[in-house]
Amino acid sequence: ELMEDNRDDSFFAFQTTTKNNTCNRSVAEDFGESLAIQQSQQMASLTTACLSHSLIYSKELKQELHKVIEMAQELQHRHSDLLKHSGELALQCERLQQEEAILSEHAADVGHPLQHYDAVDAVALQLGVLFKERNGQALMVVKGLPRLKVDHYEDYTAVLDQVYEAMAYFTQYQHQLSQGAIYATKATALHEAALRLIKEAVADRIAAITSDVQQSNPKTNDSTTTTTSSGKGAILIIPADKLEASLIYTRFHGISSRSNSLLMILQQRMARPVSQYRELLEHCQRVYCSSRDALLQPSIRKHVEKLKEEHGLVGMTRLASVFLMRVCTVETNLYLDFFGIPPPAVEHNDNTRKQLHFHAVSKNKPSSVLDDEPFQHMLGGLCSPLHRVVRRGVVLLSDLDVLCQVVSVLREERAVANSSTSTRAVARSMSSMIEDAQERLIFCTLSTLTKDVVKFKPTPSDLDYP
Repeated sequence: ELMEDNRDDSFFAFQTTTKNNTCNRSVAEDFGESLAIQQSQQMASLTTACLSHSLIYSKELKQELHKVIEMAQELQHRHSDLLKHSGELALQCERLQQEEAILSEHAADVGHPLQHYDAVDAVALQLGVLFKERNGQALMVVKGLPRLKVDHYEDYTAVLDQVYEAMAYFTQYQHQLSQGAIYATKATALHEAALRLIKEAVADRIAAITSDVQQSNPKTNDSTTTTTSSGKGAILIIPADKLEASLIYTRFHGISSRSNSLLMILQQRMARPVSQYRELLEHCQRVYCSSRDALLQPSIRKHVEKLKEEHGLVGMTRLASVFLMRVCTVETNLYLDFFGIPPPAVEHNDNTRKQLHFHAVSKNKPSSVLDDEPFQHMLGGLCSPLHRVVRRGVVLLSDLDVLCQVVSVLREERAVANSSTSTRAVARSMSSMIEDAQERLIFCTLSTLTKDVVKFKPTPSDLDYP
């Protein structure tokens, strides 16, 4: 019974414990479920809040996108309007440009004659030229003292170009313009007056210096001044060793640079369809060459005759040839100082190289300048005293050995003269001398053969051999 009672108690206790455990488990499960429900509710509320915020943001973004699309459409519309207006403006600009070109051309056509009219009237005062017309007679030109100086290079060239353009314009349209023929005559007269300034500064200056040098008193005992038989001029004779230091060269070297700059003005304008520039340049060349010939011929002639007296024909031929080659070389350098092209001037600022104003257009080379006919004729004339003396000496010679020596010396000196462009005139003169000497040598040889061989008549003593 005790055991059964204990068993019953144990069973009861077990059941009680089981019930308690069951209750506790159910309570715990209920609490867990309630906690999970609360968490789910919180999560749901948070998610709902996020979704609500996202919906609101989406609505705002949608509204902004609509605004952006509207703005883009407005911009596109404005852009199309801008393109349309730009095209219209471009057409307007092209039309205005065409109108401007037409108006500018019309203004130039209207102002071009006025420009030349004003140029002729203004330049006339600078060149000291007045025009008078009396009772419908021909236009009379009165020349006065010019205000313009050729040493003012830029001013002078500007005036010369203006006068040339006016002359060309009025000459071409003289029948279509009011007083076109009168202004064409005025422009031609002004052009001649402008070129006359160069003639006075170069050609007349060379002639005046030549006259001064010829009439100057000799400063050395060896120098002499004689008067020509006609009494019209003086002849200055300078010793050969003092020739290069005499007034014949120093006075010309003094004006060479200024003359060269003025002559370059003419050479720059040689391509123009008028002959005044070439004629004036050739006139200056002729005056220069005739002046140099007049100054040098007496001294050269005197020196050659002196060499003939002191050294005989053979020695004179060699020494005079050397002397003439030296004179031709110096004369060539002086001629290039007047009529040659100066070297380009170099400016060291910014390492730039610029040519002188008178060197920009001219394309002549020194060799072409040296081929000028007046200059080569002048050099040939300077060699004529030696040719005359040699010819006279050769004509009087009958010694074959001396004639052979003369020919040999002339050939040697001709080879030396041919080696330089500045002494080609001496070489040509020596060729003529060689021809004369060879002609005399052939004649003397034939005379000797005829006399001693052809016409030889042996005597009995000549035939008595051995």
